[in-house]
Amino acid sequence: YQDETIPWFNDEHFVETGVVGMPDEQKVKISVPEEYIPHNIRIDISSVAGQEPIVLKKITLKYLDKSFVIESAYLKNYFTMNDYIKYDANTNTMSFIKKEDGSYDPVMLTTEPLIAEIIKITK
Repeated sequence: YQDETIPWFNDEHFVETGVVGMPDEQKVKISVPEEYIPHNIRIDISSVAGQEPIVLKKITLKYLDKSFVIESAYLKNYFTMNDYIKYDANTNTMSFIKKEDGSYDPVMLTTEPLIAEIIKITK
């Protein structure tokens, strides 16, 4: 995550949550330290090459008593996905691609509309 004082993502502003694959739906909660109000979020979807496809149903951003929900149908309005992610909007399924050179880094980054929504719920 980034706040307005950080020019780009770094290891000091990093939250990791391990998720074990299961056939049932899971809810994953990621929290940033209270002293930070991120205005930009990077989601590293997988660190394991060979990751099975996942279905992302929604993302909810919460701050105090306010929240913003991104349903899967609108995911691409609020996040860009890099070349390591193949997203099927019909099934909301993300598949992951390992490049021929061995690189693997599936990442989603916030778009300007999402940054605007983050600002709204944190003001």
